[in-house]
Amino acid sequence: FLRLALVTLGTLALPFAPFAVWTPNPKEQFVQIVQRLFPFGRGLVHGYWAGNVWALWMLGDKVLGFVGRAWFAEHWALPDVTPVFCALCLLAGLAPGVCAYRASSTTLLYCVVFCSLSTFMLAYHVHEKAIMTALLPLGMLCVRGHANVAAKRLFIRIHAIGLFGLFPLLFRPVELPLKLFSYAAYMSFAYGLLLGGQVAMTRIDW
Repeated sequence: FLRLALVTLGTLALPFAPFAVWTPNPKEQFVQIVQRLFPFGRGLVHGYWAGNVWALWMLGDKVLGFVGRAWFAEHWALPDVTPVFCALCLLAGLAPGVCAYRASSTTLLYCVVFCSLSTFMLAYHVHEKAIMTALLPLGMLCVRGHANVAAKRLFIRIHAIGLFGLFPLLFRPVELPLKLFSYAAYMSFAYGLLLGGQVAMTRIDW
């Protein structure tokens, strides 16, 4: 655990080294970095809503506001979600993954995936492409030594939803055939490679 902590902290600190050494005003640079890492001034959700808990919250807020204006001529709204409340929800969401860690590479990967998904679902101002932080380690669960049917099915489910959520990034009409073909080809290949020999061809067991 100590070695893992040192490697993690070292990897986290390394990208900041150029700003500390080769910039004339390191303090100003660090302030800019912190503001970009924690964009509390930009609101709860990004322009393209990531498919997380707060997207459902914002949808509920809009539906409630519409019902209030249309039927009762009143403005109804859900309470604002503050960064502090988001942080508390995130800590609660991360706790099971942190507490479940054991000295096992497979358990570590599951905990990393769990914590990445918790961050995507509960953090403040999450971008839709942040789902990649969960998809990448999830792929490591499907390699030899960690592979099992449950992990492979989880890989297929999360990739099917997570990659679909990235579609708004390619928003031009000319890009529609490309993203649909790429998505269908990738998911078909992944399903056939991971589960093709374990699930009957006449039954898609999700």
